[in-house]
Amino acid sequence: MFRKHSKRSNDDTPSDENIGIESAVNAPRFAGAWWLPYMRSATLFAGASAVMYAADLKLVRYGFPWALVYLLAVAVVANFWGARPALLVLALSAIFGDLIVPDLHISYFYGLDPSWRVRAMRTLLFVACGLALIWVTERARNLKERSEQRRRVVEALQRMILPEHFETMPGYDLSGFYMPAHKEDEVGGDFYDFFPIGNGTYGLMIGDVMGKGKEAAASTALLRYSVRAFTSLGIGPAAALKRLNSMIENQHFPFDTATIFLGILDPVAGELRFSSAGHEPPMLYRAQGIGMSLSTSGMMLGVGIECEYDEDMVVLHPGDHLLLMTDGATEARSEQGQFLTCDGVWEMLKNAVREDSTESALSRLTSDLVSYIGHSNRDDIALLLLRRTSHSIDAGIYGTAELTDSIRHAKIG
Repeated sequence: MFRKHSKRSNDDTPSDENIGIESAVNAPRFAGAWWLPYMRSATLFAGASAVMYAADLKLVRYGFPWALVYLLAVAVVANFWGARPALLVLALSAIFGDLIVPDLHISYFYGLDPSWRVRAMRTLLFVACGLALIWVTERARNLKERSEQRRRVVEALQRMILPEHFETMPGYDLSGFYMPAHKEDEVGGDFYDFFPIGNGTYGLMIGDVMGKGKEAAASTALLRYSVRAFTSLGIGPAAALKRLNSMIENQHFPFDTATIFLGILDPVAGELRFSSAGHEPPMLYRAQGIGMSLSTSGMMLGVGIECEYDEDMVVLHPGDHLLLMTDGATEARSEQGQFLTCDGVWEMLKNAVREDSTESALSRLTSDLVSYIGHSNRDDIALLLLRRTSHSIDAGIYGTAELTDSIRHAKIG
């Protein structure tokens, strides 16, 4: 299950995907009247009986094993329409099967005129096999339905921790990607977000909550909206992370630890103030081919101690690409067990930024990533790619940001 998000206008109209999922969840087991499955089952029994009678009379000459054919019909009915219609077919078969197509195979073992005891034992054996077949089929059907219901719940929880749409921001292009681990019936703890803060600034965030399942999804959603609430107070990313860590320690969130990278972007000046709580450093690829790894010091959330978080700033120029990611990308392993590492992601990013949009660039990057991983992805992967396409307004010449020593520069060939 892949999820891709692109920059779109803010629209509260529910998507066709959501409508389809909600309709599927709320749909009754049978779309028609209650008697419709029984009528279909009886029609199937009649059709099978007619075919067997004609085939037995013309071809096999009263040697057709009707019990096997009726058991197959019972299995088909149980799979498509449930146990009760299958019981109807089983009862009709037990009562009328020997009358419609006499099974003379038993004559070879019990004589030309088998006694009523032999026929009764054969009928009881037929009914027992039919009941066992109905039980197995119905159980498999219920397991399939529960798996489908669980998948829908996972999709609903995943929508809760990932934005449906991104806010439109003039002069910038933004796309997101999420790929769960190989177990698609579990909700991962990776998430990202992009949201307006006020005064023309925007929040840019990606994080990873340790753990999986419904608890991780609930904690992820709580972290996501808590960060939104703190940044709306007008404080910087470092102060927001410090408050978030204090809240986690005081209120005992239902998870062990979490990592977050938080940035606040001024789209006019292109200034991105950022801070990290032990998260994988984002990669900034300059239009000139220079790569930067944006990192600041700060422990992950929920380690049990109060922590100060450093804050830094970088300026995004037209043509620059900023890739936010979780450690599922850098720690991705091939089927031979080799790690991709940061260098591998850099190479993929260098090739991807040649595309015209972040959506196509992210599609190319994730295609290379999936090709490298194959079917062995062991961790969730979340990616968020931001590109500055032009000056948001005629802001004049940008100033040069003074980068601290914590920002590592690397020339990408």
